[in-house]
Amino acid sequence: MSYSLGKQILRNTSFVFSAQILVLLISIARALILPKIFPVESFGYWSVYWFYTSYVGIFCLGFNDGIYLKFGEYNYEELPHKLIRSAVRLFTWMLFSFTAICILLIVFFEDNSNIGYALLFASLNIPVMGLTSVFIYIFQITNQFKRYSFFSIIDKILVLFTILYMLIVNSENFRTIIFVDLLSKLIVLLLMIWKTRELYFGKTTPFKESFRFMTENMSVGIKLMIANLMGMLLVGSGRIIVQLCGNIEDFAIYSFGMSVTGLVLTAVTAFSLVLYPMIKRISEDKYYYLFKRINIFTRSFGLPAILVYFPACWFITFFYPKYDSVLPFLNFLFAIVFLQCKISILNNTYYKVLRKEKPMLIANMNCVLIFTVLATVFYGIYREIWLIAGCTFVAMFIRCYESEIYLTKIMNGKIDKQVYVEIGFLLFFLSSSYLLSFIYSFVLCLLFCVAYFIFDRKQVKETFLLLWK
Repeated sequence: MSYSLGKQILRNTSFVFSAQILVLLISIARALILPKIFPVESFGYWSVYWFYTSYVGIFCLGFNDGIYLKFGEYNYEELPHKLIRSAVRLFTWMLFSFTAICILLIVFFEDNSNIGYALLFASLNIPVMGLTSVFIYIFQITNQFKRYSFFSIIDKILVLFTILYMLIVNSENFRTIIFVDLLSKLIVLLLMIWKTRELYFGKTTPFKESFRFMTENMSVGIKLMIANLMGMLLVGSGRIIVQLCGNIEDFAIYSFGMSVTGLVLTAVTAFSLVLYPMIKRISEDKYYYLFKRINIFTRSFGLPAILVYFPACWFITFFYPKYDSVLPFLNFLFAIVFLQCKISILNNTYYKVLRKEKPMLIANMNCVLIFTVLATVFYGIYREIWLIAGCTFVAMFIRCYESEIYLTKIMNGKIDKQVYVEIGFLLFFLSSSYLLSFIYSFVLCLLFCVAYFIFDRKQVKETFLLLWK
Protein backbone atom coordinates (compact mmCIF):
# COMPACT_ATOMS: atom_id res chain seq x y z
CA MET A 1 0.00 0.00 0.00
CA SER A 2 1.45 3.36 -1.01
CA TYR A 3 2.36 6.07 1.44
CA SER A 4 -0.26 8.45 -0.03
CA LEU A 5 -2.99 5.83 0.30
CA GLY A 6 -1.99 5.15 3.89
CA LYS A 7 -2.21 8.87 4.66
CA GLN A 8 -5.58 9.08 2.93
CA ILE A 9 -6.94 6.17 4.95
CA LEU A 10 -5.60 7.78 8.12
CA ARG A 11 -7.13 11.17 7.30
CA ASN A 12 -10.52 9.75 6.34
CA THR A 13 -10.53 7.36 9.26
CA SER A 14 -9.72 10.21 11.65
CA PHE A 15 -12.79 12.14 10.47
CA VAL A 16 -15.08 9.15 10.78
CA PHE A 17 -13.46 7.92 13.99
CA SER A 18 -13.99 11.30 15.66
CA ALA A 19 -17.66 11.13 14.72
CA GLN A 20 -17.87 7.52 15.86
CA ILE A 21 -16.44 8.43 19.26
CA LEU A 22 -19.38 10.79 19.70
CA VAL A 23 -21.75 8.16 18.30
CA LEU A 24 -20.29 5.63 20.75
CA LEU A 25 -20.79 7.97 23.71
CA ILE A 26 -24.35 8.70 22.62
CA SER A 27 -24.98 4.99 22.05
CA ILE A 28 -23.71 4.26 25.55
CA ALA A 29 -26.11 6.85 26.93
CA ARG A 30 -29.00 5.40 24.94
CA ALA A 31 -28.14 1.80 25.82
CA LEU A 32 -27.67 2.50 29.52
CA ILE A 33 -30.08 5.35 30.33
CA LEU A 34 -33.21 4.14 28.52
CA PRO A 35 -33.29 0.72 30.26
CA LYS A 36 -32.80 2.60 33.53
CA ILE A 37 -35.69 5.05 33.15
CA PHE A 38 -38.12 2.77 31.31
CA PRO A 39 -39.95 -0.20 32.81
CA VAL A 40 -38.98 -3.44 31.07
CA GLU A 41 -42.22 -3.42 29.07
CA SER A 42 -41.74 0.15 27.79
CA PHE A 43 -38.15 -0.63 26.86
CA GLY A 44 -39.51 -3.58 24.91
CA TYR A 45 -41.78 -1.31 22.85
CA TRP A 46 -38.87 1.04 22.15
CA SER A 47 -36.83 -1.99 21.09
CA VAL A 48 -39.59 -3.04 18.68
CA TYR A 49 -39.36 0.36 16.98
CA TRP A 50 -35.56 0.35 16.95
CA PHE A 51 -35.38 -3.20 15.62
CA TYR A 52 -37.82 -2.86 12.74
CA THR A 53 -36.43 0.54 11.78
CA SER A 54 -33.14 -1.19 11.03
CA TYR A 55 -34.88 -3.20 8.29
CA VAL A 56 -36.59 -0.39 6.37
CA GLY A 57 -33.67 -0.38 3.92
CA ILE A 58 -35.27 -3.35 2.19
CA PHE A 59 -37.76 -0.95 0.59
CA CYS A 60 -34.91 0.76 -1.30
CA LEU A 61 -34.78 -2.37 -3.52
CA GLY A 62 -31.03 -1.97 -3.91
CA PHE A 63 -31.10 1.51 -5.49
CA ASN A 64 -28.70 3.03 -2.94
CA ASP A 65 -26.47 -0.06 -3.02
CA GLY A 66 -26.33 0.16 -6.81
CA ILE A 67 -25.03 3.74 -6.62
CA TYR A 68 -22.51 2.60 -4.01
CA LEU A 69 -21.17 -0.16 -6.27
CA LYS A 70 -21.35 1.59 -9.66
CA PHE A 71 -19.72 4.85 -8.65
CA GLY A 72 -17.23 3.65 -6.02
CA GLU A 73 -14.27 5.05 -8.00
CA TYR A 74 -15.84 8.43 -8.87
CA ASN A 75 -15.15 11.86 -7.46
CA TYR A 76 -18.18 14.00 -6.61
CA GLU A 77 -17.76 16.24 -9.68
CA GLU A 78 -17.65 13.20 -11.97
CA LEU A 79 -21.04 11.85 -10.90
CA PRO A 80 -23.90 12.03 -13.44
CA HIS A 81 -25.81 14.63 -11.42
CA LYS A 82 -28.74 14.99 -13.77
CA LEU A 83 -29.37 11.25 -13.99
CA ILE A 84 -29.01 10.76 -10.23
CA ARG A 85 -31.29 13.74 -9.57
CA SER A 86 -33.98 12.35 -11.85
CA ALA A 87 -33.76 8.84 -10.42
CA VAL A 88 -33.78 10.07 -6.81
CA ARG A 89 -37.08 11.88 -7.41
CA LEU A 90 -38.68 8.69 -8.76
CA PHE A 91 -37.12 6.82 -5.87
CA THR A 92 -38.79 9.25 -3.44
CA TRP A 93 -42.27 8.53 -4.82
CA MET A 94 -41.59 4.80 -4.64
CA LEU A 95 -40.63 5.07 -0.95
CA PHE A 96 -43.77 7.06 -0.13
CA SER A 97 -45.88 4.37 -1.82
CA PHE A 98 -44.30 1.63 0.30
CA THR A 99 -44.85 3.74 3.42
CA ALA A 100 -48.56 4.13 2.68
CA ILE A 101 -48.96 0.37 2.17
CA CYS A 102 -47.20 -0.43 5.46
CA ILE A 103 -49.30 2.07 7.40
CA LEU A 104 -52.51 0.55 6.05
CA LEU A 105 -51.37 -2.95 7.02
CA ILE A 106 -50.53 -1.80 10.55
CA VAL A 107 -53.86 -0.02 11.00
CA PHE A 108 -55.87 -3.05 9.90
CA PHE A 109 -53.88 -5.92 11.43
CA GLU A 110 -52.10 -4.72 14.61
CA ASP A 111 -54.31 -4.84 17.72
CA ASN A 112 -51.75 -3.77 20.33
CA SER A 113 -51.77 0.05 20.32
CA ASN A 114 -48.24 0.35 21.73
CA ILE A 115 -46.71 -2.05 19.21
CA GLY A 116 -48.81 -0.37 16.52
CA TYR A 117 -47.33 3.02 17.47
CA ALA A 118 -43.80 1.61 17.27
CA LEU A 119 -44.46 -0.03 13.89
CA LEU A 120 -46.18 3.10 12.53
CA PHE A 121 -43.15 5.26 13.23
CA ALA A 122 -40.85 2.54 11.91
CA SER A 123 -42.84 2.76 8.65
CA LEU A 124 -42.45 6.54 8.54
CA ASN A 125 -38.70 5.93 8.56
CA ILE A 126 -38.92 4.30 5.11
CA PRO A 127 -38.66 7.51 3.01
CA VAL A 128 -36.48 9.31 5.56
CA MET A 129 -33.85 6.60 5.93
CA GLY A 130 -34.12 5.53 2.29
CA LEU A 131 -33.19 8.98 0.97
CA THR A 132 -30.63 9.50 3.73
CA SER A 133 -28.83 6.31 2.71
CA VAL A 134 -28.45 7.57 -0.88
CA PHE A 135 -26.70 10.77 0.22
CA ILE A 136 -24.67 8.97 2.88
CA TYR A 137 -23.38 6.46 0.31
CA ILE A 138 -22.49 9.28 -2.07
CA PHE A 139 -20.49 10.97 0.70
CA GLN A 140 -18.65 7.71 1.36
CA ILE A 141 -17.75 6.74 -2.22
CA THR A 142 -16.61 10.28 -3.09
CA ASN A 143 -14.41 10.50 0.02
CA GLN A 144 -16.43 13.29 1.63
CA PHE A 145 -15.91 11.78 5.06
CA LYS A 146 -15.85 15.11 6.88
CA ARG A 147 -19.35 15.86 5.60
CA TYR A 148 -20.42 12.26 6.25
CA SER A 149 -19.16 12.48 9.84
CA PHE A 150 -21.03 15.74 10.47
CA PHE A 151 -24.37 14.39 9.29
CA SER A 152 -23.85 11.11 11.17
CA ILE A 153 -23.97 12.73 14.59
CA ILE A 154 -26.56 15.54 14.38
CA ASP A 155 -29.66 13.38 14.84
CA LYS A 156 -28.03 11.38 17.61
CA ILE A 157 -27.17 14.53 19.55
CA LEU A 158 -30.80 15.64 19.38
CA VAL A 159 -31.91 12.23 20.65
CA LEU A 160 -29.34 12.41 23.45
CA PHE A 161 -30.70 15.75 24.68
CA THR A 162 -34.18 14.24 24.72
CA ILE A 163 -32.97 11.22 26.71
CA LEU A 164 -31.25 13.47 29.26
CA TYR A 165 -34.41 15.58 29.57
CA MET A 166 -36.51 12.45 30.14
CA LEU A 167 -34.02 11.33 32.79
CA ILE A 168 -34.25 14.69 34.58
CA VAL A 169 -38.06 14.82 34.61
CA ASN A 170 -38.30 11.06 35.23
CA SER A 171 -40.46 10.45 32.15
CA GLU A 172 -41.32 6.85 31.24
CA ASN A 173 -43.13 7.65 27.98
CA PHE A 174 -41.41 5.63 25.25
CA ARG A 175 -43.50 7.38 22.58
CA THR A 176 -41.63 10.64 23.17
CA ILE A 177 -38.22 9.22 22.30
CA ILE A 178 -39.62 7.43 19.24
CA PHE A 179 -41.13 10.69 17.95
CA VAL A 180 -37.92 12.65 18.54
CA ASP A 181 -35.83 9.94 16.87
CA LEU A 182 -37.85 10.24 13.65
CA LEU A 183 -37.95 14.04 13.82
CA SER A 184 -34.17 14.28 14.23
CA LYS A 185 -33.60 12.00 11.21
CA LEU A 186 -35.95 14.15 9.14
CA ILE A 187 -34.02 17.30 10.09
CA VAL A 188 -30.74 15.67 9.04
CA LEU A 189 -32.25 14.58 5.72
CA LEU A 190 -33.46 18.10 4.94
CA LEU A 191 -29.99 19.48 5.73
CA MET A 192 -28.35 16.92 3.45
CA ILE A 193 -30.74 17.71 0.61
CA TRP A 194 -29.92 21.41 1.01
CA LYS A 195 -26.15 20.78 1.04
CA THR A 196 -26.34 18.52 -2.04
CA ARG A 197 -29.29 20.27 -3.68
CA GLU A 198 -27.79 19.75 -7.16
CA LEU A 199 -28.60 16.06 -6.65
CA TYR A 200 -32.26 16.77 -5.94
CA PHE A 201 -33.27 20.11 -7.48
CA GLY A 202 -32.89 21.15 -11.10
CA LYS A 203 -33.70 19.90 -14.56
CA THR A 204 -34.35 16.20 -14.97
CA THR A 205 -34.05 13.69 -17.77
CA PRO A 206 -37.16 12.26 -19.49
CA PHE A 207 -39.16 9.79 -17.40
CA LYS A 208 -38.13 6.78 -19.50
CA GLU A 209 -34.43 7.55 -19.13
CA SER A 210 -34.79 8.28 -15.40
CA PHE A 211 -36.71 5.06 -14.82
CA ARG A 212 -34.12 3.04 -16.74
CA PHE A 213 -31.27 4.55 -14.70
CA MET A 214 -33.11 3.81 -11.44
CA THR A 215 -33.84 0.20 -12.39
CA GLU A 216 -30.26 -0.31 -13.61
CA ASN A 217 -28.98 0.74 -10.20
CA MET A 218 -31.50 -1.55 -8.54
CA SER A 219 -30.40 -4.51 -10.68
CA VAL A 220 -26.78 -3.84 -9.68
CA GLY A 221 -27.51 -3.31 -5.98
CA ILE A 222 -30.33 -5.77 -5.30
CA LYS A 223 -27.97 -8.70 -4.67
CA LEU A 224 -25.91 -6.65 -2.24
CA MET A 225 -29.07 -5.38 -0.54
CA ILE A 226 -30.46 -8.88 -0.08
CA ALA A 227 -27.05 -10.12 1.06
CA ASN A 228 -26.91 -7.33 3.66
CA LEU A 229 -30.49 -8.11 4.68
CA MET A 230 -29.62 -11.77 5.18
CA GLY A 231 -26.61 -10.69 7.23
CA MET A 232 -28.85 -8.55 9.42
CA LEU A 233 -31.36 -11.38 9.73
CA LEU A 234 -28.57 -13.64 10.90
CA VAL A 235 -28.38 -11.51 14.04
CA GLY A 236 -31.92 -10.14 14.01
CA SER A 237 -33.79 -13.41 13.50
CA GLY A 238 -33.22 -14.17 17.14
CA ARG A 239 -35.15 -11.08 18.16
CA ILE A 240 -37.94 -11.92 15.73
CA ILE A 241 -38.31 -15.41 17.20
CA VAL A 242 -38.25 -14.06 20.76
CA GLN A 243 -40.89 -11.44 19.92
CA LEU A 244 -43.18 -13.88 18.12
CA CYS A 245 -42.80 -16.83 20.51
CA GLY A 246 -42.01 -15.07 23.78
CA ASN A 247 -43.36 -11.95 25.48
CA ILE A 248 -42.40 -8.28 25.41
CA GLU A 249 -40.26 -8.71 28.56
CA ASP A 250 -38.21 -11.50 26.93
CA PHE A 251 -37.78 -9.31 23.86
CA ALA A 252 -36.60 -6.41 26.04
CA ILE A 253 -34.04 -8.61 27.83
CA TYR A 254 -32.63 -10.00 24.57
CA SER A 255 -32.57 -6.52 23.00
CA PHE A 256 -30.78 -5.13 26.05
CA GLY A 257 -28.05 -7.75 25.65
CA MET A 258 -27.70 -6.92 21.95
CA SER A 259 -27.49 -3.19 22.70
CA VAL A 260 -24.70 -3.72 25.25
CA THR A 261 -22.59 -5.73 22.81
CA GLY A 262 -23.50 -3.35 20.00
CA LEU A 263 -21.46 -0.66 21.72
CA VAL A 264 -18.29 -2.60 20.87
CA LEU A 265 -19.31 -2.80 17.20
CA THR A 266 -19.77 0.97 17.03
CA ALA A 267 -16.06 1.38 17.70
CA VAL A 268 -15.07 -0.48 14.50
CA THR A 269 -17.52 1.22 12.16
CA ALA A 270 -15.12 4.06 11.39
CA PHE A 271 -12.52 1.72 9.93
CA SER A 272 -14.97 -0.40 7.93
CA LEU A 273 -16.62 2.64 6.30
CA VAL A 274 -13.46 4.02 4.69
CA LEU A 275 -12.06 0.72 3.44
CA TYR A 276 -14.22 0.07 0.37
CA PRO A 277 -13.61 3.33 -1.53
CA MET A 278 -9.93 3.22 -0.56
CA ILE A 279 -9.31 -0.36 -1.70
CA LYS A 280 -11.16 0.31 -4.97
CA ARG A 281 -8.50 2.92 -5.76
CA ILE A 282 -5.48 0.61 -5.48
CA SER A 283 -4.22 -1.98 -7.98
CA GLU A 284 -5.74 -5.46 -7.78
CA ASP A 285 -2.38 -7.13 -7.14
CA LYS A 286 -2.35 -5.42 -3.71
CA TYR A 287 -5.76 -6.75 -2.70
CA TYR A 288 -4.57 -9.94 -0.98
CA TYR A 289 -1.70 -8.21 0.83
CA LEU A 290 -4.12 -5.70 2.31
CA PHE A 291 -6.59 -8.53 3.05
CA LYS A 292 -4.02 -10.21 5.30
CA ARG A 293 -3.20 -6.97 7.08
CA ILE A 294 -6.85 -6.14 7.72
CA ASN A 295 -7.32 -9.66 9.06
CA ILE A 296 -4.53 -9.08 11.58
CA PHE A 297 -6.12 -5.77 12.55
CA THR A 298 -9.54 -7.32 13.19
CA ARG A 299 -7.97 -10.10 15.23
CA SER A 300 -5.90 -7.64 17.28
CA PHE A 301 -8.99 -5.56 18.03
CA GLY A 302 -11.55 -8.36 18.34
CA LEU A 303 -9.82 -10.63 20.84
CA PRO A 304 -9.33 -7.95 23.52
CA ALA A 305 -12.85 -6.63 22.80
CA ILE A 306 -14.29 -9.93 24.01
CA LEU A 307 -12.77 -9.25 27.43
CA VAL A 308 -15.25 -6.38 27.83
CA TYR A 309 -17.69 -9.18 28.69
CA PHE A 310 -16.30 -9.42 32.22
CA PRO A 311 -16.77 -5.78 33.32
CA ALA A 312 -20.11 -5.79 31.46
CA CYS A 313 -21.33 -8.69 33.64
CA TRP A 314 -20.30 -6.88 36.80
CA PHE A 315 -21.90 -3.63 35.61
CA ILE A 316 -25.23 -5.28 34.78
CA THR A 317 -25.30 -7.18 38.07
CA PHE A 318 -24.89 -4.06 40.19
CA PHE A 319 -26.60 -1.34 38.15
CA TYR A 320 -29.22 -3.18 36.06
CA PRO A 321 -30.45 -6.04 38.26
CA LYS A 322 -33.83 -6.14 36.48
CA TYR A 323 -31.94 -7.20 33.33
CA ASP A 324 -29.66 -9.78 34.99
CA SER A 325 -31.41 -12.60 33.13
CA VAL A 326 -29.25 -11.57 30.15
CA LEU A 327 -26.12 -12.87 31.91
CA PRO A 328 -26.52 -16.59 31.03
CA PHE A 329 -26.12 -15.82 27.31
CA LEU A 330 -24.09 -12.59 27.34
CA ASN A 331 -20.89 -14.55 26.63
CA PHE A 332 -22.41 -15.83 23.38
CA LEU A 333 -23.31 -12.26 22.40
CA PHE A 334 -19.73 -11.07 22.94
CA ALA A 335 -18.38 -13.97 20.90
CA ILE A 336 -20.84 -12.94 18.19
CA VAL A 337 -19.39 -9.40 18.31
CA PHE A 338 -15.96 -10.73 17.36
CA LEU A 339 -17.42 -12.61 14.40
CA GLN A 340 -19.40 -9.53 13.36
CA CYS A 341 -16.23 -7.44 13.40
CA LYS A 342 -14.53 -9.84 11.01
CA ILE A 343 -17.56 -10.12 8.77
CA SER A 344 -18.10 -6.35 8.61
CA ILE A 345 -14.52 -5.15 8.24
CA LEU A 346 -12.94 -8.00 6.29
CA ASN A 347 -15.38 -10.34 4.58
CA ASN A 348 -18.12 -7.97 3.45
CA THR A 349 -15.64 -5.34 2.30
CA TYR A 350 -13.85 -7.80 0.03
CA TYR A 351 -17.05 -9.34 -1.26
CA LYS A 352 -17.94 -5.84 -2.51
CA VAL A 353 -14.45 -4.98 -3.75
CA LEU A 354 -14.27 -8.21 -5.78
CA ARG A 355 -17.89 -7.72 -6.96
CA LYS A 356 -18.93 -11.07 -5.48
CA GLU A 357 -22.40 -9.98 -4.37
CA LYS A 358 -23.98 -13.29 -5.39
CA PRO A 359 -21.57 -15.49 -3.34
CA MET A 360 -22.08 -13.07 -0.44
CA LEU A 361 -25.84 -13.48 -0.78
CA ILE A 362 -25.56 -17.29 -0.90
CA ALA A 363 -23.28 -17.34 2.17
CA ASN A 364 -25.70 -15.20 4.17
CA MET A 365 -28.77 -17.15 3.05
CA ASN A 366 -27.15 -20.47 3.96
CA CYS A 367 -26.34 -19.22 7.44
CA VAL A 368 -29.81 -17.78 8.00
CA LEU A 369 -31.15 -21.19 7.01
CA ILE A 370 -28.80 -22.93 9.46
CA PHE A 371 -29.87 -20.57 12.24
CA THR A 372 -33.57 -20.97 11.45
CA VAL A 373 -33.38 -24.77 11.56
CA LEU A 374 -31.33 -24.85 14.78
CA ALA A 375 -33.37 -22.17 16.56
CA THR A 376 -36.71 -23.66 15.53
CA VAL A 377 -35.73 -27.06 16.91
CA PHE A 378 -33.96 -26.08 20.13
CA TYR A 379 -35.93 -22.98 21.12
CA GLY A 380 -39.16 -24.69 20.10
CA ILE A 381 -38.44 -27.53 22.53
CA TYR A 382 -36.76 -25.81 25.49
CA ARG A 383 -37.96 -22.15 25.25
CA GLU A 384 -34.65 -20.87 26.63
CA ILE A 385 -33.42 -17.51 25.28
CA TRP A 386 -29.75 -18.50 25.59
CA LEU A 387 -30.34 -21.12 22.90
CA ILE A 388 -31.21 -18.32 20.45
CA ALA A 389 -27.86 -16.68 21.18
CA GLY A 390 -26.07 -20.04 20.89
CA CYS A 391 -27.67 -20.83 17.53
CA THR A 392 -26.77 -17.35 16.27
CA PHE A 393 -23.15 -17.92 17.27
CA VAL A 394 -22.97 -21.26 15.45
CA ALA A 395 -24.47 -19.82 12.26
CA MET A 396 -22.23 -16.73 12.29
CA PHE A 397 -19.18 -18.85 13.03
CA ILE A 398 -19.83 -20.87 9.87
CA ARG A 399 -20.53 -17.73 7.83
CA CYS A 400 -17.38 -15.95 9.02
CA TYR A 401 -14.79 -18.64 8.37
CA GLU A 402 -16.43 -20.13 5.31
CA SER A 403 -16.34 -16.67 3.70
CA GLU A 404 -12.74 -16.07 4.74
CA ILE A 405 -11.66 -19.35 3.13
CA TYR A 406 -13.62 -18.55 -0.05
CA LEU A 407 -12.17 -15.04 -0.41
CA THR A 408 -8.65 -16.29 0.23
CA LYS A 409 -8.98 -18.88 -2.52
CA ILE A 410 -10.44 -16.31 -4.94
CA MET A 411 -7.29 -14.20 -4.48
CA ASN A 412 -5.03 -17.29 -4.74
CA GLY A 413 -3.83 -16.88 -1.18
CA LYS A 414 -3.12 -19.26 1.69
CA ILE A 415 -5.26 -19.76 4.78
CA ASP A 416 -3.88 -17.79 7.72
CA LYS A 417 -2.82 -20.24 10.43
CA GLN A 418 -3.72 -17.66 13.07
CA VAL A 419 -7.35 -18.53 12.32
CA TYR A 420 -6.87 -21.51 14.62
CA VAL A 421 -5.83 -19.10 17.39
CA GLU A 422 -9.08 -17.17 16.93
CA ILE A 423 -11.20 -20.32 16.99
CA GLY A 424 -9.31 -21.65 20.00
CA PHE A 425 -9.84 -18.43 21.91
CA LEU A 426 -13.56 -18.29 21.12
CA LEU A 427 -14.11 -21.85 22.32
CA PHE A 428 -11.91 -21.31 25.37
CA PHE A 429 -13.76 -18.11 26.28
CA LEU A 430 -17.20 -19.73 26.00
CA SER A 431 -16.25 -22.85 27.94
CA SER A 432 -14.33 -21.05 30.69
CA SER A 433 -17.06 -18.45 31.23
CA TYR A 434 -19.54 -21.29 31.79
CA LEU A 435 -17.40 -23.77 33.73
CA LEU A 436 -15.01 -21.62 35.77
CA SER A 437 -15.49 -18.87 38.31
CA PHE A 438 -15.74 -15.29 37.08
CA ILE A 439 -12.22 -14.32 38.23
CA TYR A 440 -10.48 -17.48 36.95
CA SER A 441 -12.15 -17.17 33.58
CA PHE A 442 -11.14 -13.51 33.25
CA VAL A 443 -7.50 -14.14 34.22
CA LEU A 444 -7.11 -17.09 31.85
CA CYS A 445 -8.70 -15.25 28.91
CA LEU A 446 -6.52 -12.23 29.61
CA LEU A 447 -3.40 -14.43 29.65
CA PHE A 448 -4.52 -15.99 26.36
CA CYS A 449 -4.71 -12.52 24.75
CA VAL A 450 -1.37 -11.45 26.18
CA ALA A 451 0.25 -14.63 24.85
CA TYR A 452 -1.16 -13.96 21.38
CA PHE A 453 0.25 -10.42 21.28
CA ILE A 454 3.64 -11.64 22.50
CA PHE A 455 4.00 -14.46 19.98
CA ASP A 456 2.54 -12.53 17.04
CA ARG A 457 3.90 -9.11 18.00
CA LYS A 458 5.96 -8.70 14.81
CA GLN A 459 2.95 -9.08 12.49
CA VAL A 460 0.76 -6.92 14.72
CA LYS A 461 3.37 -4.17 14.89
CA GLU A 462 3.94 -4.18 11.12
CA THR A 463 0.20 -4.00 10.48
CA PHE A 464 -0.42 -1.03 12.75
CA LEU A 465 2.65 0.80 11.43
CA LEU A 466 1.37 0.25 7.89
CA LEU A 467 -2.09 1.59 8.68
CA TRP A 468 -0.95 4.55 10.76
CA LYS A 469 2.33 5.64 9.20
